[in-house]
Amino acid sequence: MRPPLSGGLRDLEAWLRASVADAAERLPALLDLPASMLRRELDARPELRTPGMMQRLIAVAQDALERYPRRAHELTSIVVEYAPALEASPEWASVVRRIEGQGWQEHARALCALQRTGEAHEALELVRHAALEFAIHHDYQHLVEARMMETWMLSFAGEDAAAANVWMATEDIARQRGHRTLHARLTGKIALFRLRRGDAEAASRLLTEAAEIFEEEGLTREAIRARWNLAEATTARGRLHEAISEYYKVRGTLLTVGAGTDAAIVSAEIVELLLVAGREAAVPVLTESLLDTFRTLLTQNALEAFTWLHARATAGTLTREDACTVRRFFEDLPHQPLARFTGTD
Repeated sequence: MRPPLSGGLRDLEAWLRASVADAAERLPALLDLPASMLRRELDARPELRTPGMMQRLIAVAQDALERYPRRAHELTSIVVEYAPALEASPEWASVVRRIEGQGWQEHARALCALQRTGEAHEALELVRHAALEFAIHHDYQHLVEARMMETWMLSFAGEDAAAANVWMATEDIARQRGHRTLHARLTGKIALFRLRRGDAEAASRLLTEAAEIFEEEGLTREAIRARWNLAEATTARGRLHEAISEYYKVRGTLLTVGAGTDAAIVSAEIVELLLVAGREAAVPVLTESLLDTFRTLLTQNALEAFTWLHARATAGTLTREDACTVRRFFEDLPHQPLARFTGTD
């Protein structure tokens, strides 16, 4: 059980909350900038170089990692560059070290996602240091994430035995804490590891378990991510009709929470899978419905992607690569909101 906060620690948490809240107000406009321009803004405006800003950048990078690893890499590069120079009073310096450690941890994850595993392995000791900081401060959520990152890095380096040892120790931490959400996050992470290593069967079991816990705990966002990954694992198992059903469920939840662009990505994935599964006859009806479903959720420019998709579907010329083209367009849309869809010849 967490001990009660002393007066100084209460002040620290208030300071951090204020810093993060301030960053949240400033960050949306800054996130539209390329990494080079964001760095120039940080250089020119000292008031932006705060722990709150670094924590917000880390949070945005975490959200971007699975679908937009290049952007996650850019943001975490900024964190590891600027975090060491953050100003804080001596008694709160440990907070800065923890932010720096988390920055290196997420930077390593982005490197792994980009398959730049040689560089990621160089960050192994920093990830271990981050884990130590999280353990000292009883920050078990970040501790588990750091240990999982260590597992990934060791495995990518071919050190499977060492990776298994770290994984088992991390599982013990989650079990000892008796924290269902922590256990679900750990389960979801190891499931992705299994999926990337080709064990889609084990990944499906673990992702199902994680998704059910997230749903029971009311963590909709994390449940969506787990279900989305489950659909990918089901596809990898060759169970295409079941995977299509899973993708439809994910899309329905995304539409319920107003995540239009993500729902559009899933829709393109459904079209692709229908073609792969030999269910071409269902595609024109689906693409027509997409125009109605997304009419108020996407800009007219973005909606043109589905207009093009429907035209090719009704003409009988739609290919799997066409569906991939539309999916990639929607994946890039958050970083290029004014982009126009041009299709292919």
